[in-house]
Order: sequence, then structure tokens, then C-alpha cells
Amino acid sequence: MKFYSSSPKAAISYDRNMSIMTACCSKWICRGCGHANQMREAEEKMAKKCPFCRSPVPTSKEGVDKDAMKRVEVNDPAALRHMGIARYNEGNYKSSFAYLLKGAELGDVGAHYQISLLYRDGEGVEKDVKKKVYHLEEAAIGGHLGARYNLGNHECRNSRHDRAAKHYIIAANLGHEGSLQALKKGFKAGWVSKEDFAAALRAYQAAIDAMKSPQRDEAEAFVALQSTLDVAPSSLCVVSGKDFSVGDISVGVVFRSGGAVTLLSSSSSTMMSGVVEESDDMMCCAACGTAGIDEIKLKDCSACKLVKYCSVKCQKEHRPQHKRACKKRAAELRDEILFKQHESTHLGDCPICCLPLQYDNDKSTMMSCCCKTICNGCEYANRMREFEGKLKHTCPFCRHPLPNFEEEIRKNYMKRIEEEADKNYMKRIEANDPVAFFEMGLRRRDEGDIEGAFKYMTKAAELGDAGAHYVLSGMYAEGKVVEKDEKKEMHHLEEAAIAGNPMLGTISDV
Repeated sequence: MKFYSSSPKAAISYDRNMSIMTACCSKWICRGCGHANQMREAEEKMAKKCPFCRSPVPTSKEGVDKDAMKRVEVNDPAALRHMGIARYNEGNYKSSFAYLLKGAELGDVGAHYQISLLYRDGEGVEKDVKKKVYHLEEAAIGGHLGARYNLGNHECRNSRHDRAAKHYIIAANLGHEGSLQALKKGFKAGWVSKEDFAAALRAYQAAIDAMKSPQRDEAEAFVALQSTLDVAPSSLCVVSGKDFSVGDISVGVVFRSGGAVTLLSSSSSTMMSGVVEESDDMMCCAACGTAGIDEIKLKDCSACKLVKYCSVKCQKEHRPQHKRACKKRAAELRDEILFKQHESTHLGDCPICCLPLQYDNDKSTMMSCCCKTICNGCEYANRMREFEGKLKHTCPFCRHPLPNFEEEIRKNYMKRIEEEADKNYMKRIEANDPVAFFEMGLRRRDEGDIEGAFKYMTKAAELGDAGAHYVLSGMYAEGKVVEKDEKKEMHHLEEAAIAGNPMLGTISDV
């Protein structure tokens, strides 16, 4: 399953740039659901609330920060990731890393991805390739397509084209355009078969189609019209920033993405050697031969699961002769997890319409009040409802009141929006939300606090955030905050790729 599989409201996978993460409940909502919620509130003259949890949307930066901190206090991994991104954007990389690290520890895939970037670029931590790869792998395992894409690039640089193709196919199958283009180049170069490329192309189109909905199309057209007229949306005030995980930040929202599902072709799905079957010999201690009967309990080798031991002493004594086979089988088990095709990208589905979130920063928004990513379609529908009902603008997911955008537009809204988002994300961090840790890591990175960013990313990666793994892989690659470590860089790249993250190559691209 991808890191952000589908919108929790409509159960449809969503595009990364057509979704929002709410700070109040750390849910990713596609913009279609967010728009639908706004329309409903407007039609019925209701107060503005989160589309998912119906929490009132804050009307100031302080309100958003307060919401975020509530989520941080309860260890919400999404809130922790967001706070990490916020601190990165402020240049506080050390603080950003701390938040992301916490989010990663709580299993946030995005936090792992962002931590990999911090390790790659050495912001807040020393460059460490090993740690970068570690967090990329954690993020990839969680469905982070960006991490998956970066792992493919890493394998290409090391001339391991067979492994690179597997990463690209997994990401392309979920709608990642960069991976599809990489496969196209591989096909021309001869290391990707015609059958694999054709299958990936069909799966890519199917994933893109799965992320479409009338509400999302309507929301996209509405936003495009506002852009043409050079008018800031009344409920989707976009604030461009230095966030290297999200495209834009709204009043309590950050844009994210998602994808769909298909399978690898048979020629590229065969990776492992034969299945290991348990024999009678495996029911005895590999070192002393003691049978596992009565009160004697044998424990598997934690790395390879090939042999059993009756005690730690026997395991240590048997290690020299078992080491080689253990490492080989452990690598095979790791590849089984690493190259497993995801059902969707790391972005998941919009929590309102439940359609897959699109992997496009402009087609979804993350709500700072609940840390949910909402597709533009739901956001548009919510805005229309509010408009028709003459209601106050609230989060489409949790119904938390949103800021007065008209006033913000007149009074330098960008600054207040950023401050309000920080407050909401801190609440999510308190809740150990890996997404919030990831976001705060990004903010710390933008603030120049690379060490803070590293901590946030590490926490987010520990919580399973694919983005944090990717960021950590970058930090270990660059070695600015942590020592360069190619193994850790690869580990984080793989974790991010396993999570379904298709990396767009550079921090600014994400």
C-alpha cells in the first residue's frame, strides 16, 4: 500500500499536488473533497470546519499553530513531520531533523523520505549515504514513490540496471511520470524489455485514470480560472515556500499526492531464489543440536530465519560458519519486501472522496488543523456548499474553522497563513503524527536548522514516513549534518521506495 493511499472521504487515490493535509487530524484530503466541503458550507451558511474530523478551522496563524501543537503533543506522526518541514522552511535544520526523526520513529513514511534528503544534502546532519539509503528504503517500503524513484536512480548510478528497473516499474505502475520516463530511457538503452515498458505504460495510465473524479476536475478548473484572473482563491490561499516535501502551503494546508495499483510483468517480478522450507534439521539448535521439545524453546535467527538456536551463546558460537549464508538470505528477504508492488502510492486516498490522491503538488492540500490531505475536488465541493449556504469556511475534513481568507488577502495573508499552519502542525507533532514530523523537518531545513530538520526527519522515518526516509537519504549523501554514509543513504532510499515514494530528483522538485 502506498504511503498516502486514498482520500479518507471518497476512497479514491489522489494526486500529490491536488491534496491537502489537515493539521487538526493529520488526514490527507484531495482538493475535490475539500472543494465539495467548502461549497456545502457556503450553501448552508455553516461555519468552516475540517472536511474529515469537523474540527473548527483556525482563523489565524496562532490558531493553526495551536492545533498543530495539540497533535504534536499526542505524538501524531503527521503533525511531527509537518513541524519538521515548518522548521526546515524557517532554516532551523536541527529542529526540523528532530521533529522528522520523531515522526519517522512513529512510522511516518514521509518523515523517512525527508530525513533521507537531509542526510543527502547534509543539512542539520552530516552527509551519510548509508543513512540516506536506509531512510529511502524505509520510505519506499511504505509506498513513497519519490523514494522509490531515487533508489532507482541510485541503482542506475551504480550500474545495477535490473534493480533500478524494478524500482521504476513499481513507481510507474502507481502513476509516477518520472519513473515512466526513466523506463523509457532504459528501453532505448536496452536494459528494460519491451514487455515491461508496455505493461508499465498501461499501468501508469490506469493509475492516472483512477485518480480522476468530476469534483477534482471541477476544482482544478476553478483554481486554473483564478490563476488566469490573478486572484487568490478565497479558501485555498496558496503560499509558495521553500518546503522541499510539499509544493505549496495553504492556510493550514500543505499539498501532497498519491497513485493507483497494478502488477509487475512476469519478466521483472522474479527476484528471489527458491523458497526455504523447514526441515527436521531446522527443528534443532544449529550449534549444539538440541531438539526443540518440552521446555526447550528454539528461536529463529532474526536476520535470515534459516536456522534456530537454543541460546544466545549457541548463536554467537555458530555465527562464524553461518554468517555468509545468513547475509545472503537476509538480502533476499529484504529484496522481497523492497520490490513488492504497492496497491497505491505513499500519498494514499483523499479521506473524503476516497479516490487516490494525484501525484501533483497543485491538486491537493494538507490541512494544518488535522494534518489530512484533501483533494481539490473535495475542497471545491466544500467551498461551494459553504457559499450556497452562506456558511463559515471550515476544514472539509474535521470542520475546524479556517482563516478569513478575504481579510488575509487584503492584509498580507501569506505571513499569517504560515504562522497558523505551524501552530496546527505542532499539535500533530505532539500526537506523534509522522506527517507532521516530516513537515516540521522541512520547515527547519528551510530555516537553515539542518540538525533540527534531521531530528524531525529521523523521528518521522522511525514512525514510517516515506518522505522522511527520502530526506535522510539525501542528508547521508551530502554529509552536511551527518557523515556521508552510502549504506545508510541506500537504506533510506530503499525504505522510501518500498513505501511507494517516487522521488522527483531534488528537494525543490518535491
